[in-house]
Amino acid sequence: MPSRLCASCWPYAPLGFSGLIWLFMLVPSQLKQRALLMASDTVGAEYWRLSRIWQTAGAIATVLPLPMVYFMINKSV
Repeated sequence: MPSRLCASCWPYAPLGFSGLIWLFMLVPSQLKQRALLMASDTVGAEYWRLSRIWQTAGAIATVLPLPMVYFMINKSV
């Protein structure tokens, strides 16, 4: 029975990794971007560096849960 439990739970791992990316990369990056914009009238190189990080990490965090959607749709009954 434990092997069946693990087999049914592993698709949730990508969702967890996606949440960790949001928690440790996207939210801090966005807060830094906000602080940079509030402190200056111009958009500098640091803002654009954080923007590229946000775009890349955001794309990864969006794609990671997609296999879970596939498994939910094609689940065996």
